[in-house]
Amino acid sequence: MVRVTCNMIESAFRHQAGRMAEHHDGWTSSDHSAGISAERESKIVGGDFRNQVYNAEYISKLLQARDIYGNIYFGDVEHLEPKQYPWDYQEYIRSVYVSNDQALFDLFEYGLRRRGYGYIVGPVGSGREAAAVAVLTSVRYSAHYVLVEAGEMGQFVRMPQRSRQGYIVDLSNLAEPFREVEGELVGFWQRARQKGSVVIVVMRPEQRGNDPLKSTPLETVAVPGIKVFASHLEHLSNEPVRPWEEHSGIADILRGATPVEAERLARIAADIHLRGEYATDEWIAETIRAHGGWEEHLDFWFGKNHSGSGVWYRLVLAACALLEGVDAGKVLESADQLAERLGMPPGSAGGFSGEGVDSTLRAVGAERDEHGAVCFVKYRYGAAVLDYYWEQHPRTRRYLFDWASDLYASLDHASVEVLAETWARLAIRQRDVEWASKAFNKWSREPRTLSAAVAFGARVSLSPSFGQRMRRRLYEIATEPSNPIQAKAVALVCRRLGKLNTASALVRLRRLARTDNVAVQEEILQTLDVLSEDRSVWSEITREISEWRRDDDEYRSMLATSFLFHQLSSPGGNGPRALDRIDFSGFIEPEDAHNLARMWSAIFDTADSSLVARAAEEWIPLALGASPHAEVVAEILVRGVAGSDSGPRSAVTTRAVTASHAIELWWRRNEEEFGSRQESVWSLQAWIVRTAAEIGSDRSGDGAG
Repeated sequence: MVRVTCNMIESAFRHQAGRMAEHHDGWTSSDHSAGISAERESKIVGGDFRNQVYNAEYISKLLQARDIYGNIYFGDVEHLEPKQYPWDYQEYIRSVYVSNDQALFDLFEYGLRRRGYGYIVGPVGSGREAAAVAVLTSVRYSAHYVLVEAGEMGQFVRMPQRSRQGYIVDLSNLAEPFREVEGELVGFWQRARQKGSVVIVVMRPEQRGNDPLKSTPLETVAVPGIKVFASHLEHLSNEPVRPWEEHSGIADILRGATPVEAERLARIAADIHLRGEYATDEWIAETIRAHGGWEEHLDFWFGKNHSGSGVWYRLVLAACALLEGVDAGKVLESADQLAERLGMPPGSAGGFSGEGVDSTLRAVGAERDEHGAVCFVKYRYGAAVLDYYWEQHPRTRRYLFDWASDLYASLDHASVEVLAETWARLAIRQRDVEWASKAFNKWSREPRTLSAAVAFGARVSLSPSFGQRMRRRLYEIATEPSNPIQAKAVALVCRRLGKLNTASALVRLRRLARTDNVAVQEEILQTLDVLSEDRSVWSEITREISEWRRDDDEYRSMLATSFLFHQLSSPGGNGPRALDRIDFSGFIEPEDAHNLARMWSAIFDTADSSLVARAAEEWIPLALGASPHAEVVAEILVRGVAGSDSGPRSAVTTRAVTASHAIELWWRRNEEEFGSRQESVWSLQAWIVRTAAEIGSDRSGDGAG
């Protein structure tokens, strides 16, 4: 096995670059060498992106956007697309990024503009990805992240590319990179450069090799935590940060802190700043406590409330921590139910309204907000309480879990979401994968706790490392869906998971699609429909489902046909719904046209002329000269008949016959309306027949021409 280093790939890049220099030398961010017009540029930069911010509150707590937006590759999806960071988040990273050496950063930016590629080398956690996002955003490229796994270099071949994009290719997971990295990566960069895009390769220092590099990479060293903290806090609060930088308590917390840890502290401080007016010293003190300084306070509180009415307050404290954000009356009622489960008499709060409620809440450090919901006075106190219960009183875990399981059935949808989210965050903080898996297994088996299982499972599965066990469990259920309720839960979790990690959701839906349960099939179709509403992932979904259509499993194939038919036949704002999912108002990207042709090919393969005719109801008028895109639409249909290059000629003939019959069926139903276009109809049919004949003469097949 040969170690591939930066200079090996650099050498290959330079060799290929020399062959292309005539077209691309001297290329800069303002020189649109790919021929992108200003109008198209405006649609690409700042337009609709993959993976829009669906959960802004959660995303805002991350420094490395890859944690949610990263491409988690499971090796079982035919077509991949690198995840694209939302543009507003890219801008945020650029505005708060702190460079270890600004001169080298500027030099790297210049080299990226000129050559279309660059290297970032540094230890994991040193801010490599943030640096890549920052430099791409500064030159107005939309950043994509690609994590390469050993043995999966072939993903570069299948990965679609578009104009004016920046691809961050992370090789850090490769302990001993295989030689094919060189060829695959160079080919990927070549295709990207031809489209006016750029590639940044990310490596660990030990992958770099000992030979001097002919192209100096950007070497990242973790910036002191205090600098990262100050940059984020100044941006988020718009307040002076010097008192923070000079405070000994803050310095102690940030000594040796990673950029992610420093950013987390800045988020806590910014959130506290939004909660009210604080003097600077008070603000700093509250931030230090919220960062993890509640243990001593809780030790004292639990010691004071260990008997008598204090036990009741312990139950109220637990209920408030688990249901923070839920109506106060419901929280106290739930505390009574917890007391009953433990064989204790309920406490007295003077009823569920009035001063009794407020005094009870004050005893546990909580209050009611303007909407009557419970909230703690101390910032992040609820999470600290639950962590304290989990760590210091482990015997209470089972009681709290059983209580929550019974409680779900009586809560409204919003409260179920709150409780499930709270449990998920607790499990993630405690890194308790076993408990998380058991909780999902229990809640996903019964209708009354199904919504809780979905909210909990989706939240946990979105966690990059902690969620691996949950994602594996979803895969296991999808592979052998013995319980229809659990199978439905998987489809519903994928509906949420797919908005942020489409590839992961499609892997599980593909396995689940083999079910013969009609209710589960309907849930899968609805999930695919919901996910496909996002234009940024529509192509990825339809490419994958087109492959399902050719599957040997009849249920998966049938489900794929239903989905594709719906996508092609449903009317949209500009004709067929499928054309609404791409930019059909101007230039059509070749990849989009190819994807639409693939969808049509899958429908033609049904050999059902009547079905095809219904699907083509909105398409054929567009192909007959009724729109400025008539030739493009007609070509899509013809390419759908042609199919892939590797298909047998007999399949092409069958598709051609099906398409011709479908056009005739359509013509008979619409002869009066489109009588003046008879020649266009014949021309379209002739194009289809001619294409089939040409392919039949070129391809070897089974002899049926």
